[in-house]
Amino acid sequence: MSKTKIVEKIFKIKLVNAQKMNKKYPATFQIPTKKKLKKITIGSIVKVCDEKERFWVIVKEKTSNQLVGKIDNNLISKSIYNRGDLIKFEEKHIYDIY
Repeated sequence: MSKTKIVEKIFKIKLVNAQKMNKKYPATFQIPTKKKLKKITIGSIVKVCDEKERFWVIVKEKTSNQLVGKIDNNLISKSIYNRGDLIKFEEKHIYDIY
């Protein structure tokens, strides 16, 4: 009996660069420190933004420059992705860490 591997689609979506937002609005736009970003591991919950809304993502994979996470809340905006879908992102996209 052969084993079938189920491959989930990973969405590559346009996300807001939280680092740039912090540089533009340093007094009002807070982001995690570089030290806290480096401590993110599989299972961490982080917040990102797709220009329409901010949402929480559970980190499932991490490499030196990319992360893959599962969206952890229902999205209000109409998108092709929603709760439970996987997305690719980078540390620069992270607004907050839960």
